[in-house]
Amino acid sequence: MGTMTDERVESGTVIPSAPLVGEPAPAPRTLRPKAVGADRIFRGIIRLSGIAVLVIMGAVGLFLTFRAWQALSVAGLTFLTTQGWNPDAGRGGFGIAAVLVGTVLIGLTAIVIAVPLATGTALYISEYAPRRIQRGLVSLVDLMAAVPSVVYGLWGFFFLQGQITGLSRWIATWFGWIPIFSVDVPVADDPLPRFLDDVQAARLATEARAAEDQAAREMALKAEQAERDASIVEQAEREVASAAERKAARDARYAARKARK
Repeated sequence: MGTMTDERVESGTVIPSAPLVGEPAPAPRTLRPKAVGADRIFRGIIRLSGIAVLVIMGAVGLFLTFRAWQALSVAGLTFLTTQGWNPDAGRGGFGIAAVLVGTVLIGLTAIVIAVPLATGTALYISEYAPRRIQRGLVSLVDLMAAVPSVVYGLWGFFFLQGQITGLSRWIATWFGWIPIFSVDVPVADDPLPRFLDDVQAARLATEARAAEDQAAREMALKAEQAERDASIVEQAEREVASAAERKAARDARYAARKARK
């Protein structure tokens, strides 16, 4: 009877089957696949891409830290507790407390809505969706995940926000007795409305300045055109006068010759 045994491969390791009675158990042999040129190139590209992502993210973090440190070194911890925004006042004169609460509430609201929706979608696709539509739903979710979140934000800002303003007012009017739907009247010290008013005033001032500049440019163009027209008229008058003088001179010479005859 021979001593050859069958072998099986598991995770790149050749494991011999059980040896025959009386034979020592052979040691497993590890297979080391030889990488070809295309594999090396692909591995290098992936490695460089990962390193580039880390370097870019680190550079962004350093840039933001450097730019923020100029404000934090002046404001200190009051930057998180001050509602006003007056950088010229120095420490305690400016901060992000007015918008920090809204930012946190928006994030929590997004999490409360997104987590159950995403979990329910994943459970439905993987456990309950029929096979004939499961592949299409997976492709749809992958396509939505491939779109950058800033695209959804811009779509909501430019399109959805204007469409749901009426709905928001209706909900606040009829369901304002529910705390989550109540809209408080802004107080006199609230810096956010003043900030929005300042932004609106600055935008109107910028538009007025642009209109004045446009009107000044149009007036300058009209004045330049009038000067060119006046120059053309003056040149034409000089040419007419010169032609009249030449004609008069010719007539005089002709009359003198005729008189001598």
